[in-house]
Amino acid sequence: MNPLDDVSRSPIGVFAWVRGDGTPGSCPVTPYVVNGQVVVTSPLAFTAKAAAVRRDARVALLAGGQLAVGSAEVFVDDSPRWFDENIREAEMEKFPPTRSILAVPGHRCLFPWYVGRIVIRFTPDSIERVEGGDEITATQLVNGKLRIEPILVEADGTPAVADLHDGAAQILFHEEHENMADLRQVSLRGSVSEGRFLEIHRSGSLAPSPTGACAQLGELRSMARSARRNRDKISSWRAA
Repeated sequence: MNPLDDVSRSPIGVFAWVRGDGTPGSCPVTPYVVNGQVVVTSPLAFTAKAAAVRRDARVALLAGGQLAVGSAEVFVDDSPRWFDENIREAEMEKFPPTRSILAVPGHRCLFPWYVGRIVIRFTPDSIERVEGGDEITATQLVNGKLRIEPILVEADGTPAVADLHDGAAQILFHEEHENMADLRQVSLRGSVSEGRFLEIHRSGSLAPSPTGACAQLGELRSMARSARRNRDKISSWRAA
């Protein structure tokens, strides 16, 4: 059995990168496998993790119980030929909200920032089986390589990090609800010291997100504005 098959079947995973300050970052993503490479994408509205990978190519992905580690490349295709040829069908299967967008007549003109994609891809230098789910994870740099570990929480809600290395860490909680219509996450940045996690920054929420047509329309408009602002930034990222 090819371990990348587990990644390919997984509807969600945790992707990790190195921030500009040298600390680890992570977020939930929809993982793909294309031509033997692990692939993570972003609509043109979201550039932060791709920009980080362009600065430092070290990445990791935990999905389907497999931890893939390697060095990634980034490119942009806003045609959206790459999206159509490689992940369109898989995305509609893994991330049902995509079906609504792609069902709109003229969606390529209305939502070019969505079907155009920023692509992060890598051939794993290593891939290993990791026990446990990815609902709560700790990401660290260990011997210069990113590592994502499933963790538990203590009775009082604090992350259980006794088995982790001392040093900078990001703790990520994520929840996905019916049909992926509500994606929630909380990110805790800090460090591990002598078996304790010292939190320095918290972002996100696991509270229910606004729902309904008005909320969705507002989100789409916001993403379109972000994509327009990003146009100059990502112009040099395009590749054949």
